[in-house]
Amino acid sequence: MNMRGHFEDELYNLHIRMRELADLAVTAVARAIDALDRGDTELAAQIVANDAITDEAQQQLEQFAVMLIATQQPVAGDLRRIIEAILVGSELERIGDYAKRVAKLINGAPIPAGLHQLGAAALAILEHTLVALDQQDVTAAEAIGHEELTVDRFYDQARNEIILALASDPDAARRYADLLAVAHAFERISDRATNIAERIIFARNGELVELNP
Repeated sequence: MNMRGHFEDELYNLHIRMRELADLAVTAVARAIDALDRGDTELAAQIVANDAITDEAQQQLEQFAVMLIATQQPVAGDLRRIIEAILVGSELERIGDYAKRVAKLINGAPIPAGLHQLGAAALAILEHTLVALDQQDVTAAEAIGHEELTVDRFYDQARNEIILALASDPDAARRYADLLAVAHAFERISDRATNIAERIIFARNGELVELNP
């Protein structure tokens, strides 16, 4: 095999590592939403424990990417692909952290409808972003900015519902404070997914964009 062929194999391995990390992040978010909806504290504990797996996968991805830069000395488009993997890996690790945060805040309290919609929208934007990542689809990545506007609306709705509930039941302030933190975590998951979409555009054409300024 020639040197270029070997390097392409290594880039493919890097992509596989990134995709495995993405699967861990998506699973964590989906399970956190499920645990929140059902008030399942046992599942929540599993999510918290499994975050260490996500952290380890991100560290291994970054080490592999740095090794490629050091040994292959890539330039231009190849270098952007490796940088993309490092940056995306960091975003996915943070998404896993936010899923863990949601899990830690689950206390069995009833969930407002707006908060459920927000969680579902955050998961959807993450999944759509990862499809764009798999396909290196710039057009799909650019569309993520519009999806995040929907998430922002759900965030405002969920926050307003929680504040109104707090006003009618001030004795449950701690519970509603936890729900506000959950809403913020979902909103941040969407932000991180949008960051990934921006990395896709950078990797394909070298253009730095801000999809939802």
